[in-house]
Amino acid sequence: MVMRITGMASGMDIDSIVKDLMKAERMPLDKIKQKKSLVEFKMDMYREMNTKLITLRDKVNSLRYSASFSQTKTTSGNEAIVSATVAPGTAAASHNVIVEKLAKGASRTSGGSISSASAPTIAGNDSLDATTTINGADRNNQFFVTLNGVKRSITLDNGDYTPAQLQQQLQTKLNQTFGANKVSVDLDASDQLSFTALGSPGHEPSLSVDEGNGALVGKLKMADKSATKINPDMTLDQLNAQGLLGNAFVPDATDGTKNEIKINGISIQYSSSDSLRTIMGRINNSAAGVTASYDSVSDKLMMTTKLTGQSQKIEVEDVKGNLAAALKIDNASMTSATYSEGQDAKVTIDSVTSYRDSNSFTLDGVTYNLKKESTESVAINVTQDTDAIFNSIKEFVNAYNETVGYLNGKISERKAYGYNPLTAEQREDMSDTDEANWDKLVKQGLLHYDPTLRSASTELRKMLSSLVPGVSEAFNSLSKIGLSSVKYTKSGYTVETSGMIELDENKLKEALSQDPDSVMQTFTRFASAKDSTQNGIFHQMYDKLNTTITGLVTKAGRTSGSYVDVTTELGLQDSKLATQISQWESRLTSKENLYYKQFSAMEKALANSNSQMQALMQFSG
Repeated sequence: MVMRITGMASGMDIDSIVKDLMKAERMPLDKIKQKKSLVEFKMDMYREMNTKLITLRDKVNSLRYSASFSQTKTTSGNEAIVSATVAPGTAAASHNVIVEKLAKGASRTSGGSISSASAPTIAGNDSLDATTTINGADRNNQFFVTLNGVKRSITLDNGDYTPAQLQQQLQTKLNQTFGANKVSVDLDASDQLSFTALGSPGHEPSLSVDEGNGALVGKLKMADKSATKINPDMTLDQLNAQGLLGNAFVPDATDGTKNEIKINGISIQYSSSDSLRTIMGRINNSAAGVTASYDSVSDKLMMTTKLTGQSQKIEVEDVKGNLAAALKIDNASMTSATYSEGQDAKVTIDSVTSYRDSNSFTLDGVTYNLKKESTESVAINVTQDTDAIFNSIKEFVNAYNETVGYLNGKISERKAYGYNPLTAEQREDMSDTDEANWDKLVKQGLLHYDPTLRSASTELRKMLSSLVPGVSEAFNSLSKIGLSSVKYTKSGYTVETSGMIELDENKLKEALSQDPDSVMQTFTRFASAKDSTQNGIFHQMYDKLNTTITGLVTKAGRTSGSYVDVTTELGLQDSKLATQISQWESRLTSKENLYYKQFSAMEKALANSNSQMQALMQFSG
């Protein structure tokens, strides 16, 4: 590297002089860099245009086949009995359906109440006092009653009560809290109180009392707590200890082996430390194919199959232990009242009767959902969904107009003269906003009258008025079904709107109602792979868009590809300009070093001259 010496001898600002000299030298390089920036701007604009065209092409591609227009819908004459849905492409038709039987799963319930008490009654354990004093200050006026899982506080009025008065006070308060005829308060001949939950025989709700923090339950001569039905969250051991199971549960074996029950041949293991809820969870999550639940009102275990049909069954077997017997779901407890076999649906469709193992099934593209047994013949109509077709066409029009408007805008955009790409030095002196605005003006008009884009715009506009062969004459062009080119108006005609579609919604709806098949053919007809003019509008448009997209890829590369692709027209230009820039920068570096070398030689000469002058002056002096 050349040693750069400042103007110590000459007093000159060498760096500034060289910098100014290099500005003139760099002018050809700046022009090449500006040319490269224009190529890259144009490349970006082509790729952005391709993104718009690809979006429209994909939209057209999703609609160019007849299946996309074969949208149908169903209506039912009685949704409460049977409803239906239809798969795309299903032919329009009418069907008559009679639902004679619904498919049912098998079900099994306990052969009686699981709990030990036949009726949920809580009885006192001693006679009431002749006079019972209730005083809130002594905290003996309140206790809690839980009826069918709902726990509420019962507060008595202060006062002195005879047994009969106390019975009446309790009955009044319970009626106010839970409602009349929910809990009965009784007094026997020996003045012992009892609470009984009311309900139809075998379906009485569970009942319990709780002292809380007071002393009222003791005054009522009752136990602190009492419950007459099982709690599914209690362990089997706890249920046994309180004698709540009508059929006592056999404790775990002493050898440490697990108890086992089989449901539909699937083994479910348990121990006496498990609760009924835990065991039901294991059943429900197993491969037995049943759902088990406990009904606290009827006090029974209920099991139903997850699937329906005549083949469904529920077989229960105690393998080790006696859980099935304790819950009264074993074979000994099974009767016609507690076990119901699965049943197939019996349905008649268009006079043909069939049996189905599910209430939902598909026949010839129509999915029937049976809901209620009836002798009524229900009409299921499958018709072409013209509303869905209309919406698809409207969505296409919006996408088309957006793309064509953007395309026309770029083609018609004129160049803003006087704006060249900024150099690096120029960018340093500008704000981000000014820089962005300048770049926008530089890009303006770069695609003005681009031949590839002009061809695309012209061809797309022609398609709006072209006739589709092989389609009914009344519907064989877009203009005849409500899609025409934007018309001239008194206010003028803009280049951006040229080739856009003006949609007459009423005309399109009328065409769809009159002849939906011909409307479909206008868009989707495919007759020739070689001559696209024989095909429907969407096929023609797809081919043209594909050609344009391919042309732009050849010019600027793919939107998702390498930024500089030398196999493309602009990519090759960009690469060549980059090579020229590199060569110029090397050349300018050598030139700059030469300038510094020359000024360095000058400085040395001046320094020698000054030294000699000083020596002569000293000699003469």
